This record gives sequence, structure tokens and C-alpha cells, in this order.
Amino acid sequence: MPPLKNNPKLKRFNKIRDVVGVSEANKVMRDEFIEEAKIETQKEIKWVMDTLTSPITMIQTAILVGGLFFIIRDGLFTDNKNLIS
Repeated sequence: MPPLKNNPKLKRFNKIRDVVGVSEANKVMRDEFIEEAKIETQKEIKWVMDTLTSPITMIQTAILVGGLFFIIRDGLFTDNKNLIS
């Protein structure tokens, strides 16, 4: 985070505060923060969806699920008494 002395958001807040007052400046800055958060969230959601729907990820998931299937199948249909002796 930039130092407060050179922080562009603080400078913007001070300019708004000088024109309309502290209360209104707080509302404006809060609304801007919410909009920035929405944009960041949308970018992160898009990245996750792109990652999950990529062909390589789908192939890796299929291999993992297939491997788990064989591990579970072998465990269910193997006679455990023979493994001990």
C-alpha cells in the first residue's frame, strides 16, 4: 500500500471533501470501493471458470476420477484375508 502522503485515493478524498463535505466524500469513496471490488471479483470468477473449463484441467480431472474409481473398486472386490497372510 502506498504511503498515506502519496496515496492517490486519499488525495481524491480530500478534494471531494473540500467540495461537498466529509459525509458525502465517504459515500463517494465507499461506492468507488464497492465498484472496484465488484470488478476484481468478476475478474477472479472469470479466471476460475477459464481454469476449470480448460481442456487440460478436464483431462486431469478425468484421470483423477478414473484412478479413484480403480482404487475403490480394487478395495471393494479384493478379499482382505488374502492380503494379510
